[in-house]
Amino acid sequence: QAIVAAMPPATLASARTAPRIVVPPDRAVLRNAFISFSRLAGVPSDLAMALGWQESGWQRNKVSSTRAVGVMQLMPDTVDFVSTQLLGIKPLDPRDPIANIRMGTRFLRYLLDANGGNVDRALASYYQGAGSVRQLRRRCAGAARTDPAPDRSRALHVAALELGRRVLLLVPEI
Repeated sequence: QAIVAAMPPATLASARTAPRIVVPPDRAVLRNAFISFSRLAGVPSDLAMALGWQESGWQRNKVSSTRAVGVMQLMPDTVDFVSTQLLGIKPLDPRDPIANIRMGTRFLRYLLDANGGNVDRALASYYQGAGSVRQLRRRCAGAARTDPAPDRSRALHVAALELGRRVLLLVPEI
C-alpha cells in the first residue's frame, strides 16, 4: 500500500514580490503530463512540476554535464532502474518528455517511500543521490544534528511548493 506524503503548508510569496514565471507554449503542453503521471504515482503535482522546472525549466532536450537527460533530468542508471524495476517495462527513452515525466514522477514516489514520506530527504535524494543521503545520515548518527537533510533541501522544498503552485496557476489548461 502506497504511503501518501502529507505536504506541509507553504507560505506563498505575494503576487507583487514573486517573480512571474513565463512558461513557453511548447513547454506548457507538458502540464497535463505532469498532472496525469503525478496522480498515477501518488505525488503532489505541484511538487513534481516544480522539481521539473528546477531541474530543466521543462526543457525536453536538456542534458547536464553529469549526463542527466530531459525534463526531470534523469541519469541513465535511474532510467534503467525506474523502467525495469519500478514500472516493469523495457527502458523508456528519457529524451521523450512524456516518458521522462512518467519516470521522474515514479522515481519521486519511490524516494518518498524510501524516506518514510519525508519530502526534504526525498528531494535531497533526488538531487544528491539516495546513496549519498544515506551515507550522510550514517555519518550524522549520534551527532548533534541527527537529521542530515540539508537546510538547502528544506528551503528547496518550500520554494518548490511555491514555484509549483505558481506554475499551476500560470500555465493555462490545454
